[in-house]
Amino acid sequence: MSGSEVPERNNTPDVHKLPWDHDRLAEWVDPPPYRLEDAEQCSTCRGTGTVSECPECDGDGEIEFDTEFHTYYVTCKSCDGDGVFAGPGRPCPVCKGAGRKLFTPVKWQRGFISMKHLDRIKVLPGLKLSLHGDPLEIIRFRFDGGVGLLMPMAC
Repeated sequence: MSGSEVPERNNTPDVHKLPWDHDRLAEWVDPPPYRLEDAEQCSTCRGTGTVSECPECDGDGEIEFDTEFHTYYVTCKSCDGDGVFAGPGRPCPVCKGAGRKLFTPVKWQRGFISMKHLDRIKVLPGLKLSLHGDPLEIIRFRFDGGVGLLMPMAC
């Protein structure tokens, strides 16, 4: 993919200033190994991957109290303000149904990559990551049919 094919958004950097130098790099390796089971359990769904709307606050995360003079909003104690609790229902909005914290860092060279990002690109055919750059520099990757960039994690 060339920089001109990347859709623009208001908060993205200028694609022409990003390091699209994949064709000049020599050392390419497989992504680091990781296991989703090794990630911490999601605290919102308690590892189930699904949540139900909190019946106490109707999913708002807070309870409204009215007095003669004021209206007060208090964090719901049943769901700790999440609006949901672990149980059968819809996929967890935090872990997207994985039951695990996908932002768990995975060791890469001298730095880290988010497990969530690795999990998203792992399906790309012929995926390889470049060994070029410092631990906190953008990580270049390529696959059969394109190239991309990954943001490293600072831990």
